[in-house]
Amino acid sequence: MAKSPRIARPLHTLTVAALLMPALCLGGCSKTVVTAPTSIAEDARAIAAVEAAQQRLPPVNFVTLQPLAQSDGQPCAFNLSASAKAPVFRFGAEVGRVMIDGDIKTFAVDHGSIEIYPGVRQQYDSSEFSLQLQHDVDDADNRGNAGRWPAKLTISDSHERMVLLAMGVVTCGPQTRAPAAPL
Repeated sequence: MAKSPRIARPLHTLTVAALLMPALCLGGCSKTVVTAPTSIAEDARAIAAVEAAQQRLPPVNFVTLQPLAQSDGQPCAFNLSASAKAPVFRFGAEVGRVMIDGDIKTFAVDHGSIEIYPGVRQQYDSSEFSLQLQHDVDDADNRGNAGRWPAKLTISDSHERMVLLAMGVVTCGPQTRAPAAPL
């Protein structure tokens, strides 16, 4: 039996339309965005400005140390001069303390730094600052008196910029520890 041309034509048209439908749908989805060259240049300038602002460091805030009256059980102290009564830095095997603008700042010892006195290290760190004590072991003043020597105290901010440099004297006495908690 032969197909009637009347039925074949609409079927053929329907088949062609069904095959072309996905292509027509996809063609409508693909939009190309054309940006003007000035817009690209403006974007690059804006990105460069944001990156520069993020890399900018705040101004350096130099610090001044104030005397600490209490020893807090720390065996060592740094005085700005030999005649200063109260030290400006007290430190021991675990912590060190300074007073800046009326606030006591606590530093944790850097156990990987050089030992400058039995159980006492050269480097102390906090979230705001790092502190370092240096003494010249070849200096004649550093020989013969293990508990007292000239030293240099350096404090750096969190961006590793020096905010204080002081010359003075370190004195260390016997190690004292806080009494153990009762059981």
